[in-house]
Amino acid sequence: MMETREYIAIIPARKYSKRIKNKNILKIKGKMIFDYTLDAAKKSKKISKIIVSTDIEKLLKKDSERILYSQRPKNLCQDNSSTESVISYTVSYYKDIFKK
Repeated sequence: MMETREYIAIIPARKYSKRIKNKNILKIKGKMIFDYTLDAAKKSKKISKIIVSTDIEKLLKKDSERILYSQRPKNLCQDNSSTESVISYTVSYYKDIFKK
């Protein structure tokens, strides 16, 4: 019997960018840049859960069955905060999801 894998996408989206101010909420053709990333994850047939880790109020929406919105701690919103540290925090915060 073949094992079915579940894939979880973690999308980090920080408010302040070093190069482009508020880049995640800037609009291109009337749509926030962040929404292009989220829509691509939603369209994937392999991704069963999406976790958005952000400090941007506009992006903190109501959790749905498939999408979780996580308020990222301030210490992980700094210029020197690595993507790896955000992923590590998110995995430990949602450890019950990752145990399945």
